[in-house]
Amino acid sequence: MTPEQLKALFDGNAIILIFIWGLICKYVPFLARIPNVIIPWIGALGYVVARFAVPDAHAGPLSGVPDAIGCIIGGFTNAVWARQLYEGFGRGLLERLFKLKKAVPA
Repeated sequence: MTPEQLKALFDGNAIILIFIWGLICKYVPFLARIPNVIIPWIGALGYVVARFAVPDAHAGPLSGVPDAIGCIIGGFTNAVWARQLYEGFGRGLLERLFKLKKAVPA
């Protein structure tokens, strides 16, 4: 996968990818050691890294600062939405309907 493809994938599906990352951390025993507080931070950081992996070809020399602030805000916003999606809908659905249990740290 090229950096351009990675950026396009992450731009369109950031909330879903961060949500999946959180599910993996919650339900895979090896990753269950990751504290709950850190999970959305890693998702937000992953968003920022993916956005800056490929610079925009049409960006001017002074466009970096507003883009950086917007990127950081976007990363945190997507991480918050993904966490709310899990807390509001995902956890109850996974634990009651699909009978999944949170992983216990090994």
